[in-house]
Amino acid sequence: MPSDHSSVPIRTRLVEFLRAELEKKNRKVPDLETASLFNSGLLDSLVAVRLVLFIEQGFGITKALNVSNLSSIDTIEEIEQRIKEAGGQ
Repeated sequence: MPSDHSSVPIRTRLVEFLRAELEKKNRKVPDLETASLFNSGLLDSLVAVRLVLFIEQGFGITKALNVSNLSSIDTIEEIEQRIKEAGGQ
């Protein structure tokens, strides 16, 4: 069970997660606040699966996120918006 990080802003938690994913692959970590994540090829579909699991578990999302189109979650801002729309905290 994930620890309670609800006091840490959504954006901060997303950046930390994605930075760790990139470091696992020995990839250069760009400015994640402005980077294109999937359209640029920075992240792949395997990371997308881990990202969705992280979002659902880490932000208390109980309904499935529809991310069949990765371009809909291509930036930190778009991901943060989807989490808020789904009631995540």
